[in-house]
Amino acid sequence: MKTASLLTALLLGLAASAQNLVQNGSFEEYTECPDFLSQVNRATGWSSYRGSLDYFNRCDTADSVGIASELLGVPLNAFGWQQPATGDAYTGGYLWTENLFGGQSREHLGAMLAEPLQRGVPVYISFKVSPTTGGVLEDMRWSMEGVGLRFTMAPYLQNGLSPLPNNAAVYMSYAPMDTSAWYQVSGISVPDSAYQYVVLGNFFADSLISSVR
Repeated sequence: MKTASLLTALLLGLAASAQNLVQNGSFEEYTECPDFLSQVNRATGWSSYRGSLDYFNRCDTADSVGIASELLGVPLNAFGWQQPATGDAYTGGYLWTENLFGGQSREHLGAMLAEPLQRGVPVYISFKVSPTTGGVLEDMRWSMEGVGLRFTMAPYLQNGLSPLPNNAAVYMSYAPMDTSAWYQVSGISVPDSAYQYVVLGNFFADSLISSVR
């Protein structure tokens, strides 16, 4: 089983302020157009904290290296067909996947905040997610609940052996099914520390979440 999602339009700000603490939350700014898989770092400010997430943009130049542009383009790409929720770009990654040897993996996307959070000061969180199907390389036929957002003090660099925290500041409590839609995940969180980084993905053990087909 493999489940994947596209992410876009991340907004994070103090509840009493219009300031967005996530830079390049719509992934519009980039250092270079993507020309291969696993290049989310070309979206300015973003990195793969676990796994190797992909960056999809209408500016895709994959043909220049002999790879079908559909792999990295918008709206059709390796994961599926989807128009951006806003602008011309989004990212994609696995919420859960199992390899040929029975090992399990998740992918996490992260970035440094424009400034540290203030302990005890509520922040408003909002991001959008879309399930995928019918991709050029992968046809994801499962969806999963639990995609969420966490704050950390340092880049959340994890490997397959690291324990999952089983919590998130906000998360999706159901499995999205409509592959033509963008689902908004939002809420207010009160940080207990001056967190400097944000990370998105699936942070829950298999026993705590369910998947649907």
